[in-house]
Amino acid sequence: MALPKVLTQLERTKFIEDKTGKVAVRTYDTALIEINKPYSQLIEYVNSNPVYMGSAEPGSLVSEAKWQIRKLTYDTNDNVTSILWAGGVTDFIFAWDNRADLTYS
Repeated sequence: MALPKVLTQLERTKFIEDKTGKVAVRTYDTALIEINKPYSQLIEYVNSNPVYMGSAEPGSLVSEAKWQIRKLTYDTNDNVTSILWAGGVTDFIFAWDNRADLTYS
């Protein structure tokens, strides 16, 4: 199914929404990953690059352990080199407030 509407385009990341409201993320050198809407999305930027990306059910507090958190790493040319997961898992079990203190793999 084609996903025609681009919501946001970062240098290496595109958020795309189809007619049904499903959102997908395409990142440099990765497959299309579907994000089931209506998850809340938070992104922390450093020097205009997204570094942390979090997803949780709407209404989740940033202090609650209900977030799925990814960390993006970059090379010296600002190309994404890896997407790592908090705790090495894709579970919704982390607090967004603790993202900088978590271990990623």
